[in-house]
Amino acid sequence: MSTSQEIAAEIQKRIDQFADEMETTLLGAAAIVEQDMRARAGLTDHSLKDLADLGHPYRQQTGILVNAGGNRQRWVGRESFFGVDKSGKWRAGILKVARAAREGILGHDIKLVHTQSGTLLSAIYTKLERTAAAIWVKVGVDPTIAPHVEYVVRGTSKMIPRDFIGASAVATRSAVMRMVRGGINAAARAIGAR
Repeated sequence: MSTSQEIAAEIQKRIDQFADEMETTLLGAAAIVEQDMRARAGLTDHSLKDLADLGHPYRQQTGILVNAGGNRQRWVGRESFFGVDKSGKWRAGILKVARAAREGILGHDIKLVHTQSGTLLSAIYTKLERTAAAIWVKVGVDPTIAPHVEYVVRGTSKMIPRDFIGASAVATRSAVMRMVRGGINAAARAIGAR
């Protein structure tokens, strides 16, 4: 074997060792995201009947009566929610006052999802993939198991969007980055990098 072949073989050996070391780190980082995603999609504090009794706080187009300060109340109508307002202009999201009112009714963030059948929770997965050139982990929701996930995340004409997937990614970003940085340093030390 020539010197260049020996060098190439040693480089490939170290790359493989590095990837082996990183698998544990990446799966640990994915577990952080998956746990947060399951928490956001797995509320059990209200049944469908409870939500109906609360006035369907996830509804899209009906108004809501909110406290406007003092003894005054304000009707926040259809135009205050996700979608198109009365003038035909696009509105992404709900007004702060409407969101605050709904969160007050629910007792938690309005973007969380209540478990009904458990199908959505069973569709959340983590998958490690590795090729000769890369290694990565996916955390997501399998739409073949829970086809309604699109309607939960994007909303419908009747229901506000609740992007628990994106919210989990944002909420866990610093913990994931901290874990990956530490994993990269540990993997580099393990293969003898200086």
